[in-house]
Amino acid sequence: MPSTYYIFSISILIFTVGWSIYKLKWITLDALAALWLIGLASGINGFFWLFPLGYFLLTGSLLTKLQTDYKKRIKSKEKSARNWKQLSANGFLAAVSAFLYFLLHEPVYYYIYITAIAVNLFDTWCAETGTLFPAKTYSLYKLKVVPQGVSGGITLGGTLGGYIGFLGYLMMVYILSWLGWLPPIAGQIYGLISISGILGGFFDSFLGIFENEKDFEGVYRHIQKIAWLQNNMVNFLSSVFGCLIFFIFYLYLYGIA
Repeated sequence: MPSTYYIFSISILIFTVGWSIYKLKWITLDALAALWLIGLASGINGFFWLFPLGYFLLTGSLLTKLQTDYKKRIKSKEKSARNWKQLSANGFLAAVSAFLYFLLHEPVYYYIYITAIAVNLFDTWCAETGTLFPAKTYSLYKLKVVPQGVSGGITLGGTLGGYIGFLGYLMMVYILSWLGWLPPIAGQIYGLISISGILGGFFDSFLGIFENEKDFEGVYRHIQKIAWLQNNMVNFLSSVFGCLIFFIFYLYLYGIA
């Protein structure tokens, strides 16, 4: 059980970091509370549990701020600062998994924590790097060519960018585990996390086909749109999907302890 002093220190650290990135306009003011809750639910397991979350937030925000003239044109209406809904959609499942690990000390919850972040990380890197420069964009719906920037669109450059960010994330987790600062992860588990994270990212693109998107209303005109399926819900459901894939594989290989 962490001491009151530790919890207080972690809370101050999270708030300080949150306030700093708010001043940098990476998050909105209302996102501070969500960031604190997600960070605290993770940080009660240890200081270095904040690093996977930090990697996602830092690299995702930097990529969002990384602009080219082309990217500005096709994503001109998007807000670069993340609000509480976006943070919650991306971090809720990770926070719940981390808190369950704190209560039960079952390794599977730690693996799901790493997987939940991995799904959103892969998707964010794909989306942000895939719109930096002009590229042919495909939809998972019949591999149809679609306008760049549309939800559900996939580019070769964006996919490669996603793999690079994903690899950096796993390398960071591996190094911290090797140093003993995070719980150990077997090689086979890294494989399951990789498969689940990437499948979750592509599931995000699949769900994007059904997302209501005013700027590209005619792209998927033959597909029935789902009114409640907005970007935040897509991110949350893809995270759930990726973690569910991991859990199914984990149960198949290792059973229930």
